[in-house]
Order: sequence, then structure tokens, then C-alpha cells
Amino acid sequence: MMERAVERMAALIRDGQRPAYAARIAAHETGLPENEIAAQCAKHGAEIAQRMRMEAGRMTQDEARAFLREHLTPREHIRREARRVAAQVFFATMTVGRADRNISQAFRDASEHLDEEAWLIACHELARLWEKLPESMDPRDVRLAQVPRHSFMWPLLEGCPFYRWVARG
Repeated sequence: MMERAVERMAALIRDGQRPAYAARIAAHETGLPENEIAAQCAKHGAEIAQRMRMEAGRMTQDEARAFLREHLTPREHIRREARRVAAQVFFATMTVGRADRNISQAFRDASEHLDEEAWLIACHELARLWEKLPESMDPRDVRLAQVPRHSFMWPLLEGCPFYRWVARG
């Protein structure tokens, strides 16, 4: 019964009704409490929004921060500036839509001040962060490699923070 009320309220909202009025109509039609229907509908809407973000490969700012807190290499194991660059690029990339993403430009902007060693560390850390994401959320462009998987060069391509390489053969 509650699912039917939530669906009815969501349909009314899609048709242009204000949420409070839609909850009142759904409550009147089903006999359930208005506030419970509204709470369930809000929860349902949040689940749908989360699913749509996942399909779009996007994170909210809070989700991106939580991911970085969990997966970023600790400060004592990596140079601070390289860690900061990797985090900035990850955050800037994952909080925008796919059409607005440009990993290499974000990396170039964030890493201007890095020396060569820190630049390589930041690349490695960024590639490691991409590997922690589900494949559907990986923001890197897919490229076909001219190098087979058994080649000695494959590990270099696999660790690329800007492209996801697919082996030929």
C-alpha cells in the first residue's frame, strides 16, 4: 500500500503538483499518514538520484570526499604535494558530468608547480584511485592499444591515469 502511495505522490510531483499537496492527495487516496508517505517518497527520490549519478559516473561532493578519505594514500607514505594534486584532479573530475570532464587539463592545471618526481607520484596515485572505482564510474577515455597484453609495455599502459587501454588480441 505504501509503495502505491509513494508512486502516486511521485507521479503527482512529475505532473507539476507541489510535494506537500501531492502528499496530501496520496494520503487521502490511500488512507495512510501524509508525513510517512512524504518521507518514503523523499527516500525513493534520493535512491533514484543516486542510481542516476552512478549511471552517469558522477559523485556528489560529499561522496567524492568520502571516497578520497577512504582510498587516498596516507600522508606519511607519499609526498604531500603529489597527494594534493591527485585529490584535486579526482575531485574536479568526479563531481562534474561526463561531457564536462577533462582529466588531462585538470591534471595540467593542478600540477604546474610539481617537480618531475612529484609529477610521477601524482600520476601513479591518480591511476590507483581510478582503479578503486567501479568500472562503470571510471572517467578515463577508452583507447585501443597497439600493444598486446603479454608485452613488457602493457604495465605502463595499464597504469595510465588519463586513458583506459584495451589490448588488441
